[in-house]
Amino acid sequence: MDYILEITIPSGNPPLEDHIRGLLFLSASTGDILIEDDWFHVISAFFDSVEDRAAFLAEISRVDGVELRLVDQPRQDWLELYQQSLEPMFIGKRFVVAPERSLIEEVGDRIAIVIPQERAFGTGSHETTALCLEMFESLDLDGKRCLDVGTGSGLLGIGMLLLGAERAVACDNDADTLSVVGRNLERNSIQRGKFQQFVGSLDAIREERFDVTAMNIIPEVILPMLPDAVRLLEAGGILIVSGILVVRRDEVVAAAAEQGLTLEREASRGEWWCGELRLRVRR
Repeated sequence: MDYILEITIPSGNPPLEDHIRGLLFLSASTGDILIEDDWFHVISAFFDSVEDRAAFLAEISRVDGVELRLVDQPRQDWLELYQQSLEPMFIGKRFVVAPERSLIEEVGDRIAIVIPQERAFGTGSHETTALCLEMFESLDLDGKRCLDVGTGSGLLGIGMLLLGAERAVACDNDADTLSVVGRNLERNSIQRGKFQQFVGSLDAIREERFDVTAMNIIPEVILPMLPDAVRLLEAGGILIVSGILVVRRDEVVAAAAEQGLTLEREASRGEWWCGELRLRVRR
């Protein structure tokens, strides 16, 4: 059974939607879907138990400007339904992403990544993930050590390895990502020794330093983690941040500057912003 909380908010209020996304990220929700029209956005958040949903309901009930509705329904095979309609996605100049290798035919010199849809994990279909991949393809990743924070499906870490990175480390606060990423490493013929993953946050990493770090999450999670992200960067290292609404771009850039990071490059798509930040000098 799926225990769903429908959260309705007026359209045209990105800060409120961003706040709700932040709360969901930190909740026991197993994923969500968004339906938009000219007047309202409806976020349907999924939970595995009535208790998990009730705990989040108590928290979000304190947020002004939202309407809430409880829905219980038999669990559907979302993976099968999604894959039936999914077509290969051509991202940037170098990537193509699809749920099955059989869907990828002649792609020229593009890098193929096979990532099935598994609810709550990324496939590259969202603008924020695509922006990260497009940032990667213009970097020289040969022999680099890379870190993927909030890895989800492992797509970004896999993308960096396929672009020539020597090693990728990935972390997430959701233990379910361990099995998901493991399967995706096999699908993309990634050697286990080149991709290390763990459940936890950046404070678990003590000694290792990275040339490139990707954080495709949300500002509420990125900003408190910036000091640790900088601590783990080599001098001259690059931090890619995404999952950020355009209206919060200045806030993130200013917070990054306080940590010694300078904005090298940026891109946006729709309401989403992605930035490439460089650590000039180690503190």
